[in-house]
Amino acid sequence: MTRVLRVKDLEVCFATTEGTVQVLDGVSFDIRKGEVLGVVGESGCGKSVTALSTLGLLGSKGKITNGEITLYQDDGEVELSKLDPSGPMIRKIRGKEISMIFQEPMTSFSPVYTIGNQIMEVIRHHQGLSKKAAREAAVEMLGKVRIPHPEQRIDAYPHQLSGGMRQRAMIAMALSCRPRILIADEPTTALDVTIQAQILRLMRQLKDEMDTSIMLITHNLGVIGEMADRVVVMYMGRIVESLPVKRLFEESLHPYTQALLTSLPVLGSKKRNERKRLASIKGMVPDISRVPPGCPFHPRCDRFMDGLCNVHKPRPVQISPDHEVSCLLYSEVAKDAG
Repeated sequence: MTRVLRVKDLEVCFATTEGTVQVLDGVSFDIRKGEVLGVVGESGCGKSVTALSTLGLLGSKGKITNGEITLYQDDGEVELSKLDPSGPMIRKIRGKEISMIFQEPMTSFSPVYTIGNQIMEVIRHHQGLSKKAAREAAVEMLGKVRIPHPEQRIDAYPHQLSGGMRQRAMIAMALSCRPRILIADEPTTALDVTIQAQILRLMRQLKDEMDTSIMLITHNLGVIGEMADRVVVMYMGRIVESLPVKRLFEESLHPYTQALLTSLPVLGSKKRNERKRLASIKGMVPDISRVPPGCPFHPRCDRFMDGLCNVHKPRPVQISPDHEVSCLLYSEVAKDAG
C-alpha cells in the first residue's frame, strides 16, 4: 500500500519548571493510504503529543529534538518536522492535507461564531471559494455527517448543538477539504455508547468515500477492534508493539499489550459464581520526568527479569514482516542471559 505519512525516530522534549522532559523517545510508524492506524495506550503515554507533533502544534514549550515526520504528496515529499510551526507552509497543510478531530469539540469551536462560519473559513482558506459557494459546500458536508436540516443548523452556535451533533460538525469541518490524513484524538470520549457507535460508523463510511487515511488515538481497545487495520501500542513515550489489529487479540507479545487485553471485561458469564473481578495492571504510570531505567514498564511487569529489564533499554525486534515488539523477552540480550 502507498505510504502517506512516515514518522521515524521521533523525539520530543518539553521545557518545564523542573527542566527539560523527554516526552517521546524514538517513535516510528507509517500510515498507508486508505487505512486506519490505531494508536492505543494509557493516558500520558504520548499519543496526543505524537499527533500534535505532526501538525506543528506543540506550542512554545515543546520541541522536536530528533527524528523525521514526512508527508508524501502527489508531487513530492514534505518534511513536516523541519517546517516553521507558524509559517505559511504548515498553514497550507493543516486542514487541507492533514486534519484533526480533537477530544472535546466544545473547546475546539469558537463559541462566538456559528459552526457554519467556522467550516466556511476552512473551505475558503484552502479552496479559495466565494462565500456563497463555501456556504453550499458547508451545508453539503453537514448533510454528509448526518446532521438533520443542515440548511438551518449551519447558522447554529456550538452551544446550541448536542455533544453528538458538535462532534459531527467537527468531523464535517475536518473533512471539508478532503484531507489525505485525518487524526482523530479520542473522538468518542465524551459521548454515550449509542452515539459513539454512530460516530465510529460515520467515520468509517466517510473514510471509504473520500479515501482518507485515519490515525485513531484512543485508550479503548474495543474502538480499536472496531475501526483499525493496524495498531501501535505506546507506553511512556515509546512504541512497545505494532501489529495488524486482526492479530492483536490473539498474537500480541508485549506484557503491556497483554495486560491491557486482560483488563477488558468479558461478556457471556451466565452464573453469578462464574463472574470474576476485572484484571488490572499493578502500579501506576510513572512520572514522565522520572522514567525508570531500562524498560520503562519493568516496575509493573509480571515477567520482570532482574538485572536485565531494569538495566537494558529494549530495542524493536522484528517478529514477522508486520509485527514488531520492543521487549527484552524476545531480544538477544535475554537469550544470552539464558
